[in-house]
Amino acid sequence: MGIKEKSHRAWLQLAFSCLLVATMGTTTLLSFFTLPVSTALGVPRAAFTLYTSIMSLMVIVSMPFWGRMLPRIGIRAMVAISGAGLSYLAMSQFTALWQFYIAGIVVGFTLPACSFLPASVIVTNWFEKRRGTAMGIAMAFTGVYAALASTFLPGMIMKTGWPAAYLFLGMVVLVLTIPIAPFLRDHPSKMGLQPYGARKETGTPGPFAAPSGVSAAVAYRSGAFWLVCAGLLFGHASIIGFIQHAPAHLTSKGISPVEAGTFMSLCMLSLIGAKVILGWLNDRIGTVGSNLVCLPSAPLRSSCLPGWAGRRSSPASARPCSLPMPSATPTTVSFRRC
Repeated sequence: MGIKEKSHRAWLQLAFSCLLVATMGTTTLLSFFTLPVSTALGVPRAAFTLYTSIMSLMVIVSMPFWGRMLPRIGIRAMVAISGAGLSYLAMSQFTALWQFYIAGIVVGFTLPACSFLPASVIVTNWFEKRRGTAMGIAMAFTGVYAALASTFLPGMIMKTGWPAAYLFLGMVVLVLTIPIAPFLRDHPSKMGLQPYGARKETGTPGPFAAPSGVSAAVAYRSGAFWLVCAGLLFGHASIIGFIQHAPAHLTSKGISPVEAGTFMSLCMLSLIGAKVILGWLNDRIGTVGSNLVCLPSAPLRSSCLPGWAGRRSSPASARPCSLPMPSATPTTVSFRRC
């Protein structure tokens, strides 16, 4: 097979990966449900948002599990059996708080299996050259979907009610995953191909061949491994905490849900560009360099939030706060295969 055909197949798999990653945007959109659902159920806001915390904790628990299951059942089966979409559909019928807690467990456990985990495996295996850029493009689609939906979902909740909006989220997850599952290929060797940009045309590794480097047991005893884990934990905890509570906070300050959605859309738009740029930087200057580039964005974002968050403001005035949003982005796109 020619070079052009190999390139075409690699970028096609990247397109599928983008659709998978887009399903993670639903977790961002859940923040718009906090006030209407907690009010409808007659429960405190903090009690209701606990289900999103449960969801985040289950993501941590599920990732090692799905990582072990991937070689056994294959990437297509893992995507197809995910129950996240069905859980969102079920939420439209919930009438009690405990039901949301159960759904948080299910979504948190299954969503990684049909989103960024298979997408990261596909991109890593299909791209030898421009891997950072490809990973950045794929991961940016969490922001693409969230930015688009943030512009109309608050209005949908106000007009049609939160049950219909949950139905919408569930249908989006199912449409973005189930139809493409049969076309996913976790490694080009299964199609007699090599990764995009591979230097040699011979000696193609198997789909789950052990890469050169240290074993998992050695990595677990490495300080560098746990530093990376700590960076991911604190970086994403700050971002997720902001995303989950910002819309409810804004509406409590007198900003309309539609305006809050506009602000969140601005945040997600900044995420798109940052992930692509940082993926490109990873290819050019390496992992350490791309991480150093993003470090100033965290204090810059934090410095502009206190003066704005305490008063009634328009989404346009909050634009500087949204621009440095992706301060934890490099941890998503910067890893190279050994």
